[in-house]
Amino acid sequence: MKKIVVTGASGFIGGYVCKYLFNTPQTEIYACVRNGKTTPSDTAIQVEVDFLKEDFERLIENIEPDIIIHTAALSQVDYCELNRDEAWRVNVEATEKIALVSKKVGARLVFLSSDFVFSGQNEFETEESACSPVSFYGETKVAAERAIKRILDNYAIVRPVLVYGIPLVEGRNNIVTMVKQNLEQQKPMNIVDDQFRTPIYVEDLADLILILCFSSEVGVFHAGGSEYLSVFDFALKTAQFFELNTTLISPIKSKDLAQTGSRPPKTRFDNSKVQRLFSFFSKNVDAGLARIATQHPHGLK
Repeated sequence: MKKIVVTGASGFIGGYVCKYLFNTPQTEIYACVRNGKTTPSDTAIQVEVDFLKEDFERLIENIEPDIIIHTAALSQVDYCELNRDEAWRVNVEATEKIALVSKKVGARLVFLSSDFVFSGQNEFETEESACSPVSFYGETKVAAERAIKRILDNYAIVRPVLVYGIPLVEGRNNIVTMVKQNLEQQKPMNIVDDQFRTPIYVEDLADLILILCFSSEVGVFHAGGSEYLSVFDFALKTAQFFELNTTLISPIKSKDLAQTGSRPPKTRFDNSKVQRLFSFFSKNVDAGLARIATQHPHGLK
């Protein structure tokens, strides 16, 4: 029986990880949540954790986990830019403490990083490409990655790109839910057409995270989707797929948006490492949207 701790279990990605672990035999899942939130897994043992409190790591240490999946973070770029002390404490200092706990109990750590560790000036970034973030959020992820590499020998750092899907529990919108909710209410939207991504469907990302949990491979692993397109084109695809009014979506340049934190103009990852090691291939956007319509019909109403 393996004990697995999932931080951010009530969040978008953490919720899917807990759901997938439900079907994994011989596991005992400890779902770390905050402020009374819940996880979609009925079988998980919920643990109340606040990363802004000094003794949170003792709660994890007392579980003595075999694997820690650390998905919790402050990930809103503008919020991190305006609240740097809090972002550093949650994204960097808490991650460092979790790495130290992992080392103490001999647990493998799987850490969710971000494509925002890069400047977005280059295409086909590999796991060995130099990090050069353009936002404070990106800086915190780079610092967290470095802390993990410094402290641990048994870890996997996952860098996803523009994760999309339907949240299993209450959570922040992603590009698909944002487009659907706005267009269903006939609200016009301005979407950037000069930021390009390789979006990954959340179920594919959860698959990769679980593969890495039970793998002995150590290092950084890129998790981009198979299709490279602008955020604007992704929004159009979403609207067209669900037969919504595409004329409500207007293109806009990044410089014309009132955003506090900068975003990389393009994140196009080289996924050959995970393809070679694990035969992992993610869906294109059309297949991801079709999967959403099939798996979450009620979540789309």
